[in-house]
Amino acid sequence: MAECRRFLGQPLNLLVLGIYVGLLLLGALWALLQADQLRSEQMRREGVRAQALAQGLAPPLAATLPAAAMQAFTLGRSQAGLAQLSPAPGLVLSVSPFHYQPTAIAVSVESRHGDGRRSGVLDNPLLGSLGSLDLGLLISLLMPLAAIGLAAASLAEHREQGLWRLVCCQSASPWLVLTAGMLIQALALGLPALLICAVALLRDAGVQGWATALLWGACLLCYALFWSILVHLLGLLRLASGASVMVALAAWLGLTFGLPAAAQAWAAHQHPIPSRLGFVVELRQAQQQAEEAMPALLSAWYARHPAWQPVRPQAPAWPVSFLPRFEQQDARLRAAAHAFIEQRVAQTRRLKEWAWAAPPLALWLAADQLAGIGPARYAGFMWAVDEHEAAWRGFFVPRIMSYRGLAQVEASAVPVFGGMPPPRLAAALPLLGALALAVLGVGLIWSVAALRLAGRP
Repeated sequence: MAECRRFLGQPLNLLVLGIYVGLLLLGALWALLQADQLRSEQMRREGVRAQALAQGLAPPLAATLPAAAMQAFTLGRSQAGLAQLSPAPGLVLSVSPFHYQPTAIAVSVESRHGDGRRSGVLDNPLLGSLGSLDLGLLISLLMPLAAIGLAAASLAEHREQGLWRLVCCQSASPWLVLTAGMLIQALALGLPALLICAVALLRDAGVQGWATALLWGACLLCYALFWSILVHLLGLLRLASGASVMVALAAWLGLTFGLPAAAQAWAAHQHPIPSRLGFVVELRQAQQQAEEAMPALLSAWYARHPAWQPVRPQAPAWPVSFLPRFEQQDARLRAAAHAFIEQRVAQTRRLKEWAWAAPPLALWLAADQLAGIGPARYAGFMWAVDEHEAAWRGFFVPRIMSYRGLAQVEASAVPVFGGMPPPRLAAALPLLGALALAVLGVGLIWSVAALRLAGRP
């Protein structure tokens, strides 16, 4: 209780906590607005998909074979084939990846990698990966700074004023006094963040956010404890208060920016992302070769599908003559497109191996995982989109090639994307373990240092 009164009696502590909590509240409100906008946009897209499907199944004005084929082709390349990645209950923790990664992809009978590409936005891939100031990222930046401010307002200041010497002399166990002060500051950092995030998660996801809030709260408490121990450990050094603050800031910069950047560079070296320029060159080559082989591809398609011959023999024209070309083109490019995703997943696995050395990195990865936008789940979404595209083409292409169209086709018969299952919370447990391991490491150092230096001025 004495340490609590001493902590609350320091005006600078209350000022630091007030600024810290105020910024967290603003960040949580902004994250809630962004999450609401994203969910509303996904609902709007789903409405557009249903409307496009209903309009596309309406009977054509002209009852001719080319009109029937064109009706099926128009619906096959519309937004009716939309596939969306649904967010997880932890969306408020990391919203920006849903904006800079294609999470709404409309499959088509055309090539979505080339001629028929219309999913996603144009942006700079080097800047897009930085995202924006999400709630998880904001906490990872603010909590260490608040820990440094609280330590500067109490530990270093009391040491220079001689209060530390007085308290240690009057206490039978000086190291317990230091540990109690450190734990109080850890709770002062972790509990506000935990409560704010829990309210935001429950406001956004309802009762489904309880499990996510508990797991995220455990991550936050480990993170707060790590920084409180580290900052107090640096405060035990024989340095002036200003020098100890500078050392703590250097540690913050190194752990928040230096080590994650080094780990990312090492992971990129181990699993390099393929060249985008090389993919464009391969795309152009595939387009050129498929265009030159269009007559042969058309004949081969009809040979493989004898049940879908044209209703009446006629000279193939667009779009019938182009569909085998699109299939051949995408079959060649699929492996190259998958290589980008596979390498990103491999890089993330490497980063998780070193998350214990950089707690901010572990917190970022945990936020993405709980938001449902982790690389592994995103890769699963892309594989599911490929399966949906295969079913979509298997339904529409034969009806276009045979000029039969969509006569007597019910809306329930059209393939619909089945969605993605929610992410397993167990996938984020290794990141919680990495944070706990980091706490254990600095805790062991703290226990040794506190016992040796608690009585020193």
